[in-house]
Amino acid sequence: MAILLLDDEPFVLKLLTHQLVNLGFHDVVPMDRPHDALAVLEGNPAAFATVLCDLQMPDMDGFQATAAIREKEKTTGSHLRIVAMTAHSMKGDKERCLAAGMDGYVSKPIETKELFEAIEGKVVVPVAANPTSEESTVSPINWEEALSRVEGDRQLLADMAKLFLKDGPKLFSDVRAAVAQHDSKALERAAHALKGSAGNFSAHPAFDATLKLERIGHDGDM
Repeated sequence: MAILLLDDEPFVLKLLTHQLVNLGFHDVVPMDRPHDALAVLEGNPAAFATVLCDLQMPDMDGFQATAAIREKEKTTGSHLRIVAMTAHSMKGDKERCLAAGMDGYVSKPIETKELFEAIEGKVVVPVAANPTSEESTVSPINWEEALSRVEGDRQLLADMAKLFLKDGPKLFSDVRAAVAQHDSKALERAAHALKGSAGNFSAHPAFDATLKLERIGHDGDM
């Protein structure tokens, strides 16, 4: 089963590819641009059995990408399974995804079991609450939990950390710029990206802080 993995964050692509391969899905095509993904699907619509699609991406979001795929299917009679991925915890997101024609929904940071169930179509995964732990009150990162997300692969976690150290400064800069310019939409996007990183590293205090920023941007209350 070939899987098209669509997300604009490099470390997310790396982590999810690793998870999918470990689950037995060895034919994974990671892509970071929705328009490029649609072009690949246009050229060979039967090449993939499932699309894992992030909801929030620049230029074209997951809802728009899904709408384009479903519109094309009206002429082919086919149906490509689409599973939404999001670090959102906004009310109504699950319902919006299903109404938009998506087949499943998983919440970031994504657990391996939930990912498998969503791909196989066993369940429609509900929005997961942000996990908390006693350690999160005294440590910025829950290392035990972070390692469990990569199934104990310390090298993979180190590689993800290197990617974050490279891309992180821009994420922080984007948040600061959005606040300075009173740009609520830009704040929502920047905080969402930073929140995804925090969740993948099980950095719960940072996750909570960026979630608050994201909601401020979402509500437009600067």
